[in-house]
Amino acid sequence: MWQNLSDETRQKIASAGMPPTITFLDDLQSAPNHQELFATYFQDNCDTEQDRRHWECYWWLSPHSYELKTRSRSTADMRKRFEETYGPNGGLAIEWSSEITSWFAQRDQMEAERAALWNPKWDDIEDPKGAEWNQYSEANDRLYRFEQDNPYPWALILDEHGTRLRNWYKAYTDEVARMMDTPMPAYELDRDYIDSINKVNLDKLAVEEEVPYLGFGYYVLIGEHSSGYQKAVTSYDHSWSGTVTMKARGGAFSPGKVEVTGCSGDDQKWFKEAFRRVSKKAIDFA
Repeated sequence: MWQNLSDETRQKIASAGMPPTITFLDDLQSAPNHQELFATYFQDNCDTEQDRRHWECYWWLSPHSYELKTRSRSTADMRKRFEETYGPNGGLAIEWSSEITSWFAQRDQMEAERAALWNPKWDDIEDPKGAEWNQYSEANDRLYRFEQDNPYPWALILDEHGTRLRNWYKAYTDEVARMMDTPMPAYELDRDYIDSINKVNLDKLAVEEEVPYLGFGYYVLIGEHSSGYQKAVTSYDHSWSGTVTMKARGGAFSPGKVEVTGCSGDDQKWFKEAFRRVSKKAIDFA
């Protein structure tokens, strides 16, 4: 998150302005400042090994992405390097979708069947014939037809990278919008981010201490949030607000309790739903 970045990086982002809207990460090449800053944001915040492997593999393949997606062809060396490193059985294996792992499982099985039928003595025979050769030839044909009908899954691989890493880019643009206090429509607010801030704000409350909250539908901001998020929630006519007071912090045998003001009717349902994602404390609506 933002607090993991250095002051120097924050200043650079402020100078760069709002990040561009993109379809693919490759599009960031037209905005090199944000490409570099997004990379810094990712490296400083990503603590998931799988996401880091997706990141490395994506940028390794990126210079060849157009050719790989449109022609599904690549050098034997590139395939070998990919499979040895990031493939389902590679040294830095990525947890691919079932569609991708299924392709490699079928291909590997057919290659194993063909290899098991090969007889080294045929290397010395110009035109080998016989039942054994026919079995080998049929296995070879099955593998060839499979690869012709089901091209190497580069397109699926690149799409899977893109989906995962675009989520990181959205987090980056959200952070910039928050920093620059850019008003955002409610549907673009990041609920996971809101939950993380709500939990921090609740956990630090002392008994009988209160904090304000804002709500609109399932977006509930408890305690201090960025002004960009607050503006987004309060910009709607039917937003609601009040206070949350810590009545009992709880312990091993009790979850604790909070008192909530300013919330009635259906709004209580929305508040409970948001509150339950971060706390098991009992709620008293005053």
